[in-house]
Amino acid sequence: MQQHPVPQNVTQYQFRLVGDMTLKQFLELAGGMLLAYLIYASNLFIVFKLPLALLGLFLGIALAFFPIEDRPLDVWFINFVKSIYAPTRFIWKKTERIPSLFLFSPHPITNTVTAVKTIKAPPIALPAAPASDLSDLETSHLTTLNSLFSALPAPAPTSHTTPIFEKPSVTVRKLTLPSPAVATDVDVASPVPVVAPIVSPPIIPPPPVVTPPPTTIFVRPTPTPAANLVTTPPKPISLPLSPQRPNLVVGVTTDPAGKLVEGAIVQIVDATGLPARAMKTNALGQFATATPLSPGTYTVEVDSGSHTFSPQQLVISDQIIPPFELRATA
Repeated sequence: MQQHPVPQNVTQYQFRLVGDMTLKQFLELAGGMLLAYLIYASNLFIVFKLPLALLGLFLGIALAFFPIEDRPLDVWFINFVKSIYAPTRFIWKKTERIPSLFLFSPHPITNTVTAVKTIKAPPIALPAAPASDLSDLETSHLTTLNSLFSALPAPAPTSHTTPIFEKPSVTVRKLTLPSPAVATDVDVASPVPVVAPIVSPPIIPPPPVVTPPPTTIFVRPTPTPAANLVTTPPKPISLPLSPQRPNLVVGVTTDPAGKLVEGAIVQIVDATGLPARAMKTNALGQFATATPLSPGTYTVEVDSGSHTFSPQQLVISDQIIPPFELRATA
């Protein structure tokens, strides 16, 4: 997607004098030409005034028609002058400012006189007593009842008598204490029998029982006859599966005792003596080529640090090669 330039002078209208030349560009061009004419008409040497006149003319043309990054050249000059005289370092100066809380000044107290004005409330008319709704007959009955209640005698005041309790008679008896016994004299010269303490005989522990140490009996093992010994034959070596494509080499490496050899380097060398394939046996002593070999006669060499293998000749003729065993000679 093509990107269009963003217009710069959106809010300003510039008057076009001739074609796309604005009035500002015309004045800048005219100023450059006037400066070049004044320099050329001066009394300077031709060597100095000619370059200066051309420089003034070029300056006027550049100001009018050569913007840099969509900005006129005069804008660049003005920004350059502003950047020179504008401050580039701002130093912060601490000013002691008193909080507004401590700048509180109370208002002056003035003696004010409060005028009290008494307002008389208008008189309130009390409601008149309600007229009785009773008839004359009812009023006479009420009067009769009131007279009956007022004719009843007042109840006589009742006097509460406090009962008088008689004081009980108490008989006091005197107790006579027995006279204390008189102490008798004790004859000091008479001997007092002394009882000797009873001493129990010492307890003698029984003698310890000595257990004789156990006797170790050494039994000479009876030799087993050779007829009873069962020798386990070595397990047969499991060869890898036969390849599905011709010219693929698959096999296994063993030591002289028939045990698998792990980590041996199996190298297949062609008739020119150059190695065609190189493999390393796995934990089962097996090796296999990933890609088929070209038909021909090859030599299979095995390199193992602990065993010695004799080279074997291998003939490949575009047929499936069955797995084979490489047994070490020492």
